[in-house]
Amino acid sequence: MHIEGSVSMPGVRDEVERHARVRVSYWDVDGNKRSEESEGLRAVCHQHEIDQLNGLF
Repeated sequence: MHIEGSVSMPGVRDEVERHARVRVSYWDVDGNKRSEESEGLRAVCHQHEIDQLNGLF
């Protein structure tokens, strides 16, 4: 667990538990489906951004 905040919501912080490693799938700007694994800080960033897209943080 760690404290996490967001530049899009200044002053809002909360304790969050994240997976250390994730696989994300997405479409790139050319419409090609992509997939990648990430770990550490990059994995935390992926999870944070996906949560924001889903209206969770």
